[in-house]
Formats: sequence, C-alpha cells, structure tokens
Amino acid sequence: MRRALLLVPLALAGGCAANGGGYPSLAPRPIERASEAVPSRSAPVATPDAALDAKIDSLAKRLAEADAAFRPAAGHTRDLIAAAKSAGIGSGAWLDAQTALADLDGYRAESTAVMSALDELAIDRAQKLEPPYPALESLHERGNAQVDAESAAIADLQRQLPGS
Repeated sequence: MRRALLLVPLALAGGCAANGGGYPSLAPRPIERASEAVPSRSAPVATPDAALDAKIDSLAKRLAEADAAFRPAAGHTRDLIAAAKSAGIGSGAWLDAQTALADLDGYRAESTAVMSALDELAIDRAQKLEPPYPALESLHERGNAQVDAESAAIADLQRQLPGS
C-alpha cells in the first residue's frame, strides 16, 4: 500500500511534465510585427491654370494699387494729425485729420476686398478637392501682411489724434 501511495504522486507529477501543445505560442504573431507607421504619400501638385493665373494677376494689381494709394495717404494723414495736435479737438485741422483717417479706412477696405476675393478662390479650389495653388497662396500671404500693416498704421495714427 505504501508503494501505491508513492506511485500516485509520481503519476500526478508526470501529468505536469506533459507537452503543452494545446496552448498558443508566445512568439510574436504576424499582425504584431506589422508596422503602424502611416504610409507616406506625395503631396499633390497643382496643375497650371491660365484662367486662375489671370484672376490672380488682376487681384495682385488691385492689391498693389491699394498699397500705392495708402502709403502717401498715411504720410499726409500723419502731417494732418500733427497739425491737429496744436489746433485742438473740434478745430478745422482736427476735422481734416479725421477725414484723412476715414480715407485710409477706404484704402484698407480695398485691400480687404481683394483678400475676400482671394479667400473665395481658395475656398473654391478646396471644395473641388484641388491642391493649393502656389501663386494664390503667395498672394494671399502678401495680402494678409498688407492688410495687417495698414490696420496697424491706422490704429497708430488714431492713437496720436487728440480725443481718440
């Protein structure tokens, strides 16, 4: 009986040594070896568009004309504001400076109108799922810089005018 008792634990221990063929391997599976990196795609290139180039050229001319009108008007406004400082609020010189500031807003409005037209062209291209057009992007950046500079100049001149 003692021997039988000794054989039982040995029989049970033999079951522990059996091959675990029913369990999955711990080696990496093919899906675990796959790369999660996003595949690189080349950026689409815009094809030349003569009609769009003509619109861009027209808008570039309008933007340049607005800038050419704004610059000397800003200098003239600066002179009128200097005269208004010594004349006082409500004087003729002060009213002339106010009028000149309003004229500057008109020139900036032309620049802003050009920017709106450029925005419409860019939105139209985006709606058609067309890639960005380099000439359009370049003029848009230049126009934004111009409008920002004009706005800053007007704000600076307004701060200099007495009573503003």
